[in-house]
Amino acid sequence: MFSFWNLIRLIYFTTRECVKRFDVGQWAEQILEDEFPMSESIRVGFVGCGRFSGRRIYPSLRTAALELVAVCGRTQNRAEARASEYGVTSVYDEPVKMCREEDLDAVLVVTGPRGHYEVARDLLPLGIPIWMEKPCAETSEQAGELAALALDAGVHVQVGFNYRYSLGVQKVVDLMASGDFAPPGMVAVRWWLGELDTERFLLHYACHAVDLLHFLVPGGLLGRMPEHVAQQRRDNSQWMLAAFRGKDGCIAALELGTQ
Repeated sequence: MFSFWNLIRLIYFTTRECVKRFDVGQWAEQILEDEFPMSESIRVGFVGCGRFSGRRIYPSLRTAALELVAVCGRTQNRAEARASEYGVTSVYDEPVKMCREEDLDAVLVVTGPRGHYEVARDLLPLGIPIWMEKPCAETSEQAGELAALALDAGVHVQVGFNYRYSLGVQKVVDLMASGDFAPPGMVAVRWWLGELDTERFLLHYACHAVDLLHFLVPGGLLGRMPEHVAQQRRDNSQWMLAAFRGKDGCIAALELGTQ
């Protein structure tokens, strides 16, 4: 079972500077500015053909000025169907082969936590920028390995923690940076959701809350582990409270609930 402690360690590693967090559009803008300043679009391959990517990621490619040129999936029929939907003729069942045979500027990976790690691990030595869905791995050790590979390869590897870029969060960040208010003495993030599967709740949903806390606390969280953790179970539900310190001494509180 994936534990709350493993989640804390995982997010700590994946928020280090060598693995940046952006949404698809901002990731594309950064790649264009840094690596393809004279281009109008980025040629990308997409690894993953599931329901989530079909609803949320593929439809946003055009808006982000990403030109989809190849699709890769474990199931040939699904990959062909997704490619046909977007007028793409190049279909693969192996990500490394796709990247070696296609002229790609970057790759998007949306396969689930285990697939994110495995695909990124294999593609990073090729020196190709990667955007992947969260989380980037199942363990902190795997996340640390990807961070090191990204640093060695010198490429952008970014994880889709999109809540950082919501209007409300951006407004809070702007207010804190304005100097019109005193630095916060405490930052708290609450994340309650009706997902009773603890592993799924932590890997797919609660990781947003941990990322937001790290992002909103001035200077980020201090250390890898919380100073205090409390858990409560009742029937099939559980609640968790973790207290951290920010680098400037700010108290950081994380409240999670599966109900």
